[in-house]
Amino acid sequence: MIRKLMLAALLVALLLISTFPAAEAQTATEIGVAPAGQTGLELIGQIDQTGFTVTAYGYVTWANGLVSDLLFTEGTVPLNRSEGAARLTFMGTGTSNARSVHENIFASSVDATLTFYWNEIPSGISWADPNSFGTGVPIASFTARLQSILNVQEPNVGVLMVFTDATQDSAAPFIVNGQSFQLGHVGVVERFTLFGQGYRSSENPLAANYRFGGNSVVVAGAP
Repeated sequence: MIRKLMLAALLVALLLISTFPAAEAQTATEIGVAPAGQTGLELIGQIDQTGFTVTAYGYVTWANGLVSDLLFTEGTVPLNRSEGAARLTFMGTGTSNARSVHENIFASSVDATLTFYWNEIPSGISWADPNSFGTGVPIASFTARLQSILNVQEPNVGVLMVFTDATQDSAAPFIVNGQSFQLGHVGVVERFTLFGQGYRSSENPLAANYRFGGNSVVVAGAP
């Protein structure tokens, strides 16, 4: 008798489950991309150079499709934002494969990879610790080619321009205030333009760092 009751209860439970529709997966809202020719991302960062190897890191200050206040911890004053409160950071590495010099103009080609990270609660992110910009959850990755143009103004000081064609290799949804977002999509091609200033700290071995601001524009694969 008990066995029959248990079987009946099981059948009722299975019947109830089958009558309720399965919950639909939340569709992620795409951010950081825009119609071709329009700005998708704005960012600030630094590049450290050792020999012909570079490491770039920083954070996103504006992303198309996302309220900019959400890119920083709650309570951050918009006119006083800094890396310590940044939630969307990036880090990349590359190696120069060619360089041309004309007096004070140095033009280099660099192959690089770049990853963006989401930090729900930023902790310890600091310019003094480059690796801290790569400690969040990876949400997007790119393969890139950079043209770096350095205009040396005086010994050990130069103005930097960087033009980057970056193809997105991966994209993973992340949650902000209960809503799902996704940075770009696989296959999109973005042009990153960076402007800044560099300081050489050592000639031999070569060591320098460059502080920059910049943005990205979609050139192919726009939504």
